[in-house]
Amino acid sequence: MSVAVHDASNQDEAPGGDWTVCFEKATLSKVDFAAVPDGAPCPKKDGRRIPWPKMPNVKGATYARAVEKLGDAVGDVDIEAAYADEAAYDTNNDDGDYANWKVCFQSVKAGAALPFEPDVTLHAVEKGEACPSSKGLYKDPTNDPGYVDPDYVDPDDESSADGGSSGGSGSSEEDYHPGDKGGCPPGGCYNPCPPGGCR
Repeated sequence: MSVAVHDASNQDEAPGGDWTVCFEKATLSKVDFAAVPDGAPCPKKDGRRIPWPKMPNVKGATYARAVEKLGDAVGDVDIEAAYADEAAYDTNNDDGDYANWKVCFQSVKAGAALPFEPDVTLHAVEKGEACPSSKGLYKDPTNDPGYVDPDYVDPDDESSADGGSSGGSGSSEEDYHPGDKGGCPPGGCYNPCPPGGCR
C-alpha cells in the first residue's frame, strides 16, 4: 500500500514532516493524507482556505481588556506609549502598571488574518487622556526637537528689514537721467529767455 500527503488548504504547498493531518482518504492500494502546517487550524473541507483567526478591533479598550480579547490568537501583546514624549512598555501583562491605559493604535489592522500567532504592538495613552491624531506626535509640542516658537523673530531677518527701509525716496535733478529720448527733469526745464524769445 502506498502513502501520499498533500496540502489540505488551497495553497498547494509541499507538506513537511511536522505538518498536522486533517483528513485522510484510503483505498485498497493507497492512503492519501491531507495536512496543514504545524500550528495552523484545519480547513472545513479538503482544499479550502485555512480559517485563521481575525484581528479584532481593540481601539478604545484598556490594555488589560485587549490582552484578554486577543488571547491565544496572537503571540506577544506589547504596549508602547502613543505620544513620543511619554514612555510605556510591557508585554502580556493585564494587571501591571499599564493595565488601564487606553489603546489608540494597533499594529495589525482589524479584520486581518492572524497566521501563526503574530506579535502585536498596541500604542496607548494614560487613562483619561485623549489619543493623538496620529502615532508618534508630542503631547507637549515644545518637546519636539523640530519645534519653532511662533513668537520667535530671527535677528538676521530683523536687521535686513531695517537696512532695506533706509534712504530717501524723493527725486532731484541731480539724479535725473532723461534716457535716449531726452526730456525735462521733474519740475520742468529751465528757459532763460522771456516769452517771445531772446534778442
